[in-house]
Amino acid sequence: MMALSLAARGTAVAACPHSAADERSTDTWLQRWIAQDPDLELPQDLQRRTLLLARFRYATAQADSYSLHQRPMPAAGERAVMEILLLDLWREHFRARWLAGESGVDPKNN
Repeated sequence: MMALSLAARGTAVAACPHSAADERSTDTWLQRWIAQDPDLELPQDLQRRTLLLARFRYATAQADSYSLHQRPMPAAGERAVMEILLLDLWREHFRARWLAGESGVDPKNN
């Protein structure tokens, strides 16, 4: 829930341009986070922090939508569900919405 409240104060997409390399390094960071890497440190650059906030924001809204619409979560292990929410759905749906300037994430719309 903290990611959602932090994201509400986050930086707009236009104010924080990022590259394909930023996306790849964010993917790698998230994979290490999901694997609970004890040596993982929060990225220092604004671009990747903004990407992380956006991903956590969309993943939180999607997870909330499952309970709101009384749908079951994906039938997979905890780590697999995190990868689905933070990596797969980001690439398939959420990234385009974020880049298009979607200002809010409403679980009712996911």
